[in-house]
Amino acid sequence: MKNTWRIVQHIYEGGADEPVLTHVFYGKTLEDAKHVFSAHMRTDSFMRGCVLEKRFRDFACHTESHIEHANARGEWTVSGPYLFGS
Repeated sequence: MKNTWRIVQHIYEGGADEPVLTHVFYGKTLEDAKHVFSAHMRTDSFMRGCVLEKRFRDFACHTESHIEHANARGEWTVSGPYLFGS
């Protein structure tokens, strides 16, 4: 079975319009993708700071995340926002 779910997370510095970093976390199921996201939260202090505190060291940051699902042809569609811990 292919990875059919992914969580796409964009991290923005301050009020920037374009993300400074994009993460993509894949899984065969949505729960698998959430598990990979959570595991990365434990190891990435930049991501953790921006998600939980809206800050990393001395600058403000914020994130936007959404869930995508692939159909049988491998085409990805957005299935909704992703809020960490949901």
